[in-house]
Amino acid sequence: MKQGRNFVTGIERHYTSWKSSDDPASGEFSTSIDTRGYHQPIRTKGQKITYRVGPWNGLRFSGAPHLRPNPIYNFTFVISQREIYYQYSLINTSVFTRMVLQPNGNIERLLWIDSKQEWTLYLTPEIDRCDQYAVCGPYTSCNINKSPVCECLKGFEPTSPDQWRVADWSQGCRRTVALDCEPGEGFNKYTNLKLPDIQESWYNLTMTLGECEKMCRRNCSCTAYTNTNISGSGSGCLLWFGDLINIRRFAESGDILYIRMPPSELDSIENSTGSDAGRRVRVIVPVASMILVILVSICLFSRFYRNKQRQQGI
Repeated sequence: MKQGRNFVTGIERHYTSWKSSDDPASGEFSTSIDTRGYHQPIRTKGQKITYRVGPWNGLRFSGAPHLRPNPIYNFTFVISQREIYYQYSLINTSVFTRMVLQPNGNIERLLWIDSKQEWTLYLTPEIDRCDQYAVCGPYTSCNINKSPVCECLKGFEPTSPDQWRVADWSQGCRRTVALDCEPGEGFNKYTNLKLPDIQESWYNLTMTLGECEKMCRRNCSCTAYTNTNISGSGSGCLLWFGDLINIRRFAESGDILYIRMPPSELDSIENSTGSDAGRRVRVIVPVASMILVILVSICLFSRFYRNKQRQQGI
């Protein structure tokens, strides 16, 4: 099975749900590979995104930690100039399996059980409420093991505290301290995440993580970065621009994200050095300016005094 887009032929393969279980007319839901920014499978209801599995990280999709090697089928995600596609193929050819987009929007992998003469559910990528698209708003993470499930990322606070208190998380969170592109800005490391929506992103598959950080640091509009491929020692560069949306937190096996922060909000030793440097710059500049003003004032007063003495013949 191959789902994706061929840029040469223009052919796109995607799923569309039935209108109902007994009506094969096109329904409301469809799944496709979204090619805006970096690339990810999404499910839409009409034109609205209702679920995204996240970007491919070299081993699996970021939002599908349960997608693991198994004895039934293998899978891969291919990105090239010619085409982009997700593909799976059977390892055990005696097994029958299929992917179905149900009329209610559920994406299901089914296995045929011959002894029962029926299709049974093997897995579904969408697990719980935290898989709903942007349920918590910008700069938040959704954690199904907490109550409430939505919380601000470290260094952020509710945009509307009143709405937040009554479990309306739609406005999400905002920075506790705003960015202003000053020299001391750095990045905090967040772990075990489903990476944010990547519609407003840029990627390079060959850069190192260090090169990726430098590129993000040079661009004041860059809000976060990470590797595109976490296999081995890691490779590639993925940059985000704008708000970070649709993050969820896993207990384990999630991805790493480096988010741009002001000097006062940095929490690592390395970043603290940058923060201290930034603070030193902010302190030194005003002090130097004050000293300069004092020296200029002394020079002017001295010149005035000498001129006055000459005028008086002293």
